[in-house]
Amino acid sequence: MTFAKTTLLFLTTAALLGAGVTAASAQTAFQQAHPRRAEVVERAHHQIHRVNIERREGDISGHQARVLRAEDRHVIRQQRHMAMRQDGHITRAQQAHLNHEENRIGQHIPG
Repeated sequence: MTFAKTTLLFLTTAALLGAGVTAASAQTAFQQAHPRRAEVVERAHHQIHRVNIERREGDISGHQARVLRAEDRHVIRQQRHMAMRQDGHITRAQQAHLNHEENRIGQHIPG
């Protein structure tokens, strides 16, 4: 290989590896340290967003939207309470329980 080809190969490899590091570091410190908690919170926030959209479109009433958002916030509080008891983490079983609750809430969101 010539010097130019070797240099180009090196730079391309470095750029690809750098892109992987950038994508991995896009997570916040909380997401890296507490992936289960981050997943539960992200899912609850996504459902709150879905409720807001359905309310805006008129598919659910204001009262229904308030109840659904309150239930999602309750799930967030539950995971926080569970984590306080276990050094900031939740177990897989607790995550499964919280996901089950999110599934139940999600069934009441039309669309």
